[in-house]
Order: sequence, then structure tokens, then C-alpha cells
Amino acid sequence: MAAAFPFRLFLRWLSIGIVIMLAGAFAALAWQLPPMLAIGSGYAAKTVCSGMYVSGLDLDRVWNEDVLGRENALLGFFRVSVDDPAKRITASPFGLGLFERTAVHREGLGCALAIGISPGDLASEAIAPMKVTHPSDTPWPAGSAVPPAPSAPLAGALERAFAEPEGTNAGKLRTRAVVVVQNGELVAERYADGIQPTTPLTGWSMAKTVTGALAGIAMNESDLALDEDQLLTQWSNDASPKSRIPFSSLLGMTDGLSYNESYGAVTDTTRMLYEVGNAVDFLADMELAHEPGTRWAYSSGATVLSMGAIRHALPADQWATFPQAALFQPIGMTSAVFETDPAGTFMGSSWLYATARDWARFGQLILQKGLWEGKQVLPVGWVDTMVEPVQGSGGAFGQGQIWLQSGLPGASESAVPPDTLWMRGHDGQTVAIVPSLDLVVVRLGMTNPQGLYDRGALLTDVIDALQDAQDASPTSAN
Repeated sequence: MAAAFPFRLFLRWLSIGIVIMLAGAFAALAWQLPPMLAIGSGYAAKTVCSGMYVSGLDLDRVWNEDVLGRENALLGFFRVSVDDPAKRITASPFGLGLFERTAVHREGLGCALAIGISPGDLASEAIAPMKVTHPSDTPWPAGSAVPPAPSAPLAGALERAFAEPEGTNAGKLRTRAVVVVQNGELVAERYADGIQPTTPLTGWSMAKTVTGALAGIAMNESDLALDEDQLLTQWSNDASPKSRIPFSSLLGMTDGLSYNESYGAVTDTTRMLYEVGNAVDFLADMELAHEPGTRWAYSSGATVLSMGAIRHALPADQWATFPQAALFQPIGMTSAVFETDPAGTFMGSSWLYATARDWARFGQLILQKGLWEGKQVLPVGWVDTMVEPVQGSGGAFGQGQIWLQSGLPGASESAVPPDTLWMRGHDGQTVAIVPSLDLVVVRLGMTNPQGLYDRGALLTDVIDALQDAQDASPTSAN
């Protein structure tokens, strides 16, 4: 006769197991909750501050599109208070003041979180605005004249770039600006309601390519070099293996550090951007997981450390105005605002705002190999170095933090020209640079979910429209 199944013993052990699992879950939540709430407060305060005081958008739009548009249920629990005269935004869960963060706007430097520094001291870091002007009667890039009406095919391509999808994703594409430049001329532009040609917009990770360009200038103006190591004060100890990380490995993202490029509630990326007071200190303390130069891994942390190395190499009194003086002013990119962490390091991975026309100016600079109106703004040969594929990236990523169409998955089946270079950022920010067509196409938006914007489809549509317009022109017919 078979023995009776011991149900009472089974239920007892099942109950113990459930209690253990619940205790573990609560323990994990208790450990994660404080940084999660602090990061949420930081994200809300910083995003609203930059949206209002850098982009000039109203609070409701920034809150609904830039914050709640992230579709993270946690962010709905946060509340912000606005100190408009001081240009300060404070955020906390339910507005209760717990895990509170305050973001402060500084003229010329945008917004930063007051972590490890008082809001008053942070506000004092303002710098003078750039002095270059763009006459309204002069065509782009020297001026700000409105371009002629685009051809019908090109107008149609721009119309499609702003068309919201149907169904559950309706209203989530949120294209904000598209600018098309060909043969050095602004041939078409379109903006969403409430967005103007003068509205600075975030580029997110497109800032990485700008950091790559600034690296070339910094090496030309200092002792910094691609093979230079001991890049940071934190790594000045010869006995530390991190002291041997060369600048080329930071720029090429083959540094080998244990940085995890993810975007959950509490990750290396969100902590770097919204929780810590000194991003370079936070990153420099990470463990070395791989020998430098042996493994490629996309890393916003490597970009910020690159900016930290540039800061370490330059004279301290030149740092705050370095992006302005070295790059933005020479090419007339006057709307550009490169924001810093609380310790004053430009967040080269993520926080650069500029108008769509100014993003196009930078794209045109890359197209022209660093030459601008007869002046070599980027060192001779540096753009060629920027687009050299990094070993281990499959040919998709360049040494100067730019994406290469020829190495991207599926590139051989794509209608996009294989020589296309991409600047790419979160929420659907792109600058496409196509040397073979002398073409730059900028698209800025606040798209979520991320895959809703098809960068290849937009670029192909624009290229086809330009070709159709050329085929239909009287000159072509002759």
C-alpha cells in the first residue's frame, strides 16, 4: 500500500518558502527604494529645469512629454515645484520633501542638480553667452533666413516624418524638428507646434560625437594624446591597472571598466546622471573587468571619463568656456548649451541642447572634415580618425564616438547609402551625415517606445524625395 502524501508537511514547507521569498523581496525593495526615489527626484527636477529654462517649453508640455512620456509608472508619483525667479526646480515623491532634489539653471551652462553643492553656489557658475549673431536676411549657415518652400516630394517626406501612428502608439512619435541640408544649403525644415527654429532641443547621446570632436581639439591644444594614460588624478597611481587605460580606449569604449549601460530605475547610467555629485569620481572607482583595448562595450561612462580626461589636460581657467570657444562659436552654433554634473564636468554622454539648425551645423562640420568657412576648426585628419571602426564593434562604431552605417546590422540590405555616418540619441534623436550625397538630415523628437522612429526610413524617404525633385526639375530635363 502506497504511503499517504504528507500534505501537512508540504503546506508547512510551502508556507516557509513563501515567507522567505516575500522577505527577500521586501529586503530587495528596501535596499533599492531610497536610491530609486532619489534618482526619480533627480530625473524629474533636471528634466523639467532643462525643458523650461534651456528649451523654453512650458511646464505642462515638459511634464507630459519629457517626464510622463517615458511611460515609467514610478515617475507619476513625483511632484515638482517651480521657483521661476531663481530658475530652480525641486522634485520629490508626492511633493513631500523626502528624497528631494533641486535643479538649478545657470546662464550658458544649463541645469545641474545641487548634489554636494548648495543651489546658490551652483547658480554662481553662469558663463557669458556667445556673441555670434545670425542675420535674418542671410541664408543658413551664416544667417537665419527662412529657406524657400521645399519641393512637393520633400514636403511630403517631412509630412510623413511628423505623422503619428494609429492604434496604441498614437501620439507617441512626437517628432519635434526635421532639418535637411544639401550641398551646404538649408533646403527644408519643419517643426512641431510650439517648437521654433530657435528652440534648443536635447540630443541625448548625440552629445557623444560632439565629445569626440572636442577630444581632437583638446589633443591639439594640450599634451593629451590617444596613447596617453594616467588620464585622471584618481588613476595617477602607477600600480593601479586603471592607470594604464589609454585615452583611445575611453574614446573607443574599449576601456574594460565594469560599467553597465542600462536604463532601469537604479543602474550605473541613472546613478551617474541623477544621483551622484561627481560623475568622474563615481566612474573612476569602478572595477576593471577586462584588459583595456580587448573588448568593446557601448558606455556612456566611458564618454564622461573622456570628458574628465580632457578637463584634466586643459588649464583650469579655460574649462568652463572650452566647448564654446573651441567649437560652438567658431561654427556659429550659438544655441548650444553643454550641461555639467554638480562638480562641473560637461556630461559628454548625454546633456547637450541645441536648435535643429545648430545640430545641422555640427553635422556639416563633420561632412566638411572639420573645415568651416576656410578655417580648420577640427585638426586636419581628426574626422578621418573619428570614423575609423573600433576593433570589436563589428565595424559599427567609430573612434570618435560616431556610428557607421556600413557596420550596422542589416546595413547591406538597407537602402541607406553605406557611407552614412550617424549621430544617435535616446528618444529618436539623429543626425545623418551622407558624404556621397553632400547631405545632412537632423531629426529631433521625444519618441517612446524607442523603436517607433525608423531612422533609416526617414533618411531614405528624404533621399528619394530629393532625387524625385531633381528628376522633375527643368535643368534635369534638359
